[in-house]
Amino acid sequence: MADKGIIKISACVIVCNEEENLPCWLESMSSLADEMVVVDTGSLDATIEIATAAGARVEKFPWIDDFAAAKNYALEKCQGQWILMLDADEYIRLQDCAGVRAAIQRYDKDKNVIGFVSPLINVDKGRNNAYISTIHQIRVFRNLPQLRYVGAIHEILRYSGQGQKNMPLVDDYAIYHTGYSRHLMPEKYKRNLQMLEVSVKKYGKRLIDDFYFADCYYGLQQYEQAIQHAKAYLDAAERVRGEENRPYGVLLQSMIFLDYPLPEILDWVKRALREFPYGSEFKIMEGYAREYAGDETGAIRCYEEAEQLYARGKEQGRGTLQSDEAGSAMPEMRERLKKLQQRLGVKQEIKREDNDWLVSRQIMDKILAAIQKAKNGQKVLLCENIPAFREAVGKKFPGISLTIWTEDKQENFLRGKLEKSNQTYDYIYAGCLLEKTDAPEVFLTGIRKMLADSGKAWFLLGDIHNVANWFSCSGYEQLLVEEDFHDHYCFITASRLDETGVFLRSRYTESVRWELVRLLRRIENGIDSRENINRLWALCAREGIDFEYLQTFMQHSLIYYERVLQLLAVSLEEAQ
Repeated sequence: MADKGIIKISACVIVCNEEENLPCWLESMSSLADEMVVVDTGSLDATIEIATAAGARVEKFPWIDDFAAAKNYALEKCQGQWILMLDADEYIRLQDCAGVRAAIQRYDKDKNVIGFVSPLINVDKGRNNAYISTIHQIRVFRNLPQLRYVGAIHEILRYSGQGQKNMPLVDDYAIYHTGYSRHLMPEKYKRNLQMLEVSVKKYGKRLIDDFYFADCYYGLQQYEQAIQHAKAYLDAAERVRGEENRPYGVLLQSMIFLDYPLPEILDWVKRALREFPYGSEFKIMEGYAREYAGDETGAIRCYEEAEQLYARGKEQGRGTLQSDEAGSAMPEMRERLKKLQQRLGVKQEIKREDNDWLVSRQIMDKILAAIQKAKNGQKVLLCENIPAFREAVGKKFPGISLTIWTEDKQENFLRGKLEKSNQTYDYIYAGCLLEKTDAPEVFLTGIRKMLADSGKAWFLLGDIHNVANWFSCSGYEQLLVEEDFHDHYCFITASRLDETGVFLRSRYTESVRWELVRLLRRIENGIDSRENINRLWALCAREGIDFEYLQTFMQHSLIYYERVLQLLAVSLEEAQ
C-alpha cells in the first residue's frame, strides 16, 4: 500500500462475489491508500481470499437489501482522514493516482470542502473497454460522521452537519467504471428494479426514483413504463447530479422505439435542448426519428448540427451539462450521415445557402403581428434590407416612421460605430446581426441605446445553445425564447423596460444589479456553480437583497430560471 504521509487515506468497498473485478480495484487502491477495507456481504467465491492476500482488512456485513447500510458500515471501519469509496467494478488508472493525492492536498486545509465531484467514465469491458459515456460522481470525500449514504439503491452521499459545505468539480483524475458493460446489464436491470420496489416500500418514494425506474424499464425493453416514469421525473424539479441528461435520452429512445408521432418527439427534443443546450445526443435522436419517419434531409441536418454541438461543447465546456452521453453514439451517427449523404447526393461540407439567412415568411408574419399596435409616428428600425419585408411593413403600417439599414450600415454598426444621434426606436428587428459580430457586448449596448424605454427588440439566431452566453453581457431585464420557426433559427424577444423592470431598477444601484446578473448567469451556465452561489448569498447579505426580489429578478433575467432556482434551493437545504 502507499507510504503513509501527513494525510491518511482509506479505501473501502462493499463486495459480494467480486473475484473477477476485485483484483483491479485492489491494484488501483493499493497505490493510493494507507489502508484498504473490504466489506463482504456474503461472497461464495474467492473474493475474501483475494482481498486478504492483497493486504486488505476484511469485514463482514450481512446483506439486508440496502446499499447505503453496507456502505455506511464500511465507512465506520475506516481510520483515514479521507475516503476513497469506489465500487468493486471501478478503478483509477495508475497514471491518475497522483492526481487524487494532488486534489486532496490542494483542498485539505479548506474545511468547507468535504469532497470532490469527478468524471466517471463508463467503459464496456466485454468490448475491449470501448467508451460508453461520461458522468460525474462523488467517490473521494472526508471521513466525517456527518457524511453518510441514504437510499437502499442508487444511494446518495448526504451531509447532515452544520453550515454550507462544498464539493468542487475536479479533473485531476478520472474513475473508470465497467459495471455498464453490455453483457452485464440485463441481470443488473432486473436486480435494480427489484431493489427499487423494496426501497420504495421501506423508505417511501423519492422524486428521483422515477428516473431510476425509467432507466430499469428502458433496459428491460418495457418502453411504455420507461416513458411514464421518465415524464414523471422530468416534470419534477429534482435532478440526478452528474447524469442530468440521461432521462431525456431514455424518454426519446423509448418514444422512437414505439414509433411515437414525430411532432411529439420533436417537442421533447426542444425541451431537452432548452434545459441542456449542449446536449448533442438529443439532436442525434431527432435525426434518428426523422430518418425513421422518412425525412432524410432533416436527418442529415440534425446529424450535422449534432456534430457541431458536440465539437463546441468539448471546446467551450457543456454549460450546466457535465455528463457526456453522445460520445459513444457519434461513430454510428457519422456512418448514418455518410450513407444518407451518398444516397441523396449531399455534399459533406457543412454549408448554409445564402437564403437560409433571409427572413422567412413565418418570421415576417411574426414581426408584423407584433407591431400591429404601432401608432402613427412611432419608429421602426429593420436591420434586414429585404424588399418583401420592407414592402409588407410599409403597406400594413403607412403611418409609422420606417428606417431600413443597408448592408453598409449594418457593417458599420457591427464594427462598433454606433449611432451618434440620440435617435431611438419603438421597434427594432436586429435579424441575424448578433451572429455576425465578434463583440456581442458592444452590439447589445448599441441596440439598448437605440431602443425606447417601452420598446421591443427581436433577434434571429441560428443556434439556440449560444443565447445564454451572448446575453450574459447584456443589460436587458427580460429575455424570452419564444420558439424556433425554422430548424436553423430561434427567435428572441427582448424588452428594455416594463413594470417589473422598473421595480427591479428602483431597489438597488446599477452596479449591484450587474453583479447580481453576472453571478446568476454564471450559475445558469454551470461556471463554478458552488463558488458563485456562495458569492451570490454573500452579495444578498451585504446589500440586503431578499429572496422575493431575487426570485423576481431571476424570472426576468434568466432563460433557465427553474434550473437556477433548483440549485439555490439545494444550496439552502445543505446549509440547514
